[in-house]
Amino acid sequence: MSLFFCILTANLTAMKKSIRTLLAAMTATALLTGCATQKNSSARQSSSIVAIAALDAGYYVIDIDEVYAPNGQRTDVTSSYFSVEGNQGLLNLSSVLFRNEPFRRLSDLRASYDVQVEANSVTEKGDRIFQLKIANKKNLKAIYEMYITLYADSDQCAVRMGHARGQNHLCTFRGRLRPA
Repeated sequence: MSLFFCILTANLTAMKKSIRTLLAAMTATALLTGCATQKNSSARQSSSIVAIAALDAGYYVIDIDEVYAPNGQRTDVTSSYFSVEGNQGLLNLSSVLFRNEPFRRLSDLRASYDVQVEANSVTEKGDRIFQLKIANKKNLKAIYEMYITLYADSDQCAVRMGHARGQNHLCTFRGRLRPA
């Protein structure tokens, strides 16, 4: 009986040691995961603060990733951007975009613009919305409105572009906002 008790005690001691080791590993994993999440959250907040400051100052670039036609058709683009420096803007859309309908008609939007901020607001969710009026420098009758939505706690944004006369929606594009 004494031998059985010694084996049982040794097994229980080994199990306790294994449980302690397992608990320590789980605690360390939880702490490290929490730290990584905090680090990602801090990075997002930092990029959001930089994006808001650039937007407020009027010196920013929106690197465009996706363009949506009025019918909702989506296309991915590269090397496309909308930049603003003070009251001057430049919309540069990739030529790849204009190969297919319905995006062909957007080719005349690639131009330099005079930029005027019309409104600036914050939604309940914390998203920032800037309304811009832009006028083509070569064709003064070509006046457009842009609504830039900078999503809360990020540098991601969506831009809706249409005629200033309110007749129709030309396109929507999504991307990331950064300082110019």
